[in-house]
Amino acid sequence: MALKLKIATIGCCLLTTISCSYLVYNHYPRVFPWLTSIPLIGWFIAYNFPPHDFYTPLTETNLSEGVHMLSFIGKYEGRHEVQISPIIDPSLYENKVAMCVQGFNSKNELLFNQENASSRILGGKLVDGVSVYNYCYGIFFAPEDFPLGESITLRIECRGDIQAILKRNPSANIKIVKVFDK
Repeated sequence: MALKLKIATIGCCLLTTISCSYLVYNHYPRVFPWLTSIPLIGWFIAYNFPPHDFYTPLTETNLSEGVHMLSFIGKYEGRHEVQISPIIDPSLYENKVAMCVQGFNSKNELLFNQENASSRILGGKLVDGVSVYNYCYGIFFAPEDFPLGESITLRIECRGDIQAILKRNPSANIKIVKVFDK
């Protein structure tokens, strides 16, 4: 009986801690950034209960040939990506599209340069019976590559057979997203 009571007490304390941590982190991520640095609880909260705007694209534009200038203000630390989405046919992208991604601060100083940004396909989901994917190109990190809270401009140069992609998928976009850090 005493062991069951101890287990129930520990479970209630853990559940209360996680719930309170979630509320504090989700509503005050700037005030309590250390919560996500706690090894087990921080990862659990950040992965399962991200802030409401965590996966919202920071900025996006229609895919086209040439150079795109996209500006945003970084809010969260960690991994950010340049993605093309939605992708209907991943074979259109394999070794056919390349990007040059450069990041500049508000003083027009170069922060990072990825001449031939690496690419990888991101898992698909079924939409109206069709598998839809994202294709990731540039990967950069805050605050290592760019400072948080400041305006950043990305110069993204699309190279390759963009017209073939647009012919198959005219609604394709380039977007900058914050992704979960593994």
